[in-house]
Amino acid sequence: MEEVKVEPRDPFMGKDKERKNFFVKISKITNSPKYGKVHVIEDRSERRGIFFKYTTKGEIPEARVGDCIIIHATCNHGKNSLDGQDQTYFNRVQLIKNVGSTEDPITTNNIRSSETDVLEGETKHWSAQVENSQNI
Repeated sequence: MEEVKVEPRDPFMGKDKERKNFFVKISKITNSPKYGKVHVIEDRSERRGIFFKYTTKGEIPEARVGDCIIIHATCNHGKNSLDGQDQTYFNRVQLIKNVGSTEDPITTNNIRSSETDVLEGETKHWSAQVENSQNI
């Protein structure tokens, strides 16, 4: 029987102190009394990472749990203080793009599909009111 070699997977996203773009999914957002909002993220290889604050350029929808996002950040390797697992800590995070989630994707106009339905409903409502006022 042939031996199958399995390459060990790097537990961290990116190289230590490297600044680049990362495609990640927000798995949880919690509030810490000491640090404020904590965004827990993972990549396609299920490696974990966290960041606290982020900045944006332009009009990008706020990142929510379940959203897939592209961030430009510097990564630092470390261990989770609660369970001792390896994780990547990101700092100087800039949200480049929010793609949304499969349930609630974001359109090319940077609007969530769930918000598009609401906007269309409001447009129909106001159109009906304009028609009614013209009939008076």
